[in-house]
Amino acid sequence: MENSSSNYKFIHLGQIKPSLDQVKDANIIVGNIPDSEFVQLNSASTNGYSVNPDFLKNATIANTTGTYIVSISECILALNETYS
Repeated sequence: MENSSSNYKFIHLGQIKPSLDQVKDANIIVGNIPDSEFVQLNSASTNGYSVNPDFLKNATIANTTGTYIVSISECILALNETYS
């Protein structure tokens, strides 16, 4: 993604908590920081954000519903076969 666009600045923080200025200046954040126009969650649930009164009401939230369906199903089938 970073190589496909020279129009955007990418900041990789890992486990480091971003500063308030970094959050305020961001247009898109990938991670669990509820303070931008678009939030891509690393989880399937948005409950922690949708019920939070401090969350921006005009923010778009995307989640990862369905991301692990195949891998978890394969794991369950493998475990079932192993312990049957």
